[in-house]
Amino acid sequence: MSVSRRDVERGFREPIEAAGRSIGDDALRAMVDAAGGYPFLLQRIGAQTWRLHPDQTEITVVDAEEGNSKARRRSDGFTHS
Repeated sequence: MSVSRRDVERGFREPIEAAGRSIGDDALRAMVDAAGGYPFLLQRIGAQTWRLHPDQTEITVVDAEEGNSKARRRSDGFTHS
């Protein structure tokens, strides 16, 4: 089952902001694109990206790309993309 792009965006942005951090539109877009609507990847990408620099207030595009890469490596074989 695939999750809508809007729901994936909310799934990333809301917990980030609720925890007092922020994410720019480009970083959010990179994470949403990488998740591809897969709920498992949404969780994995979010967790990997969050852990990179937990003391920084903003999640950057570089963070998002690194989190995406780590999540994909750990999820290899889960998706067919």
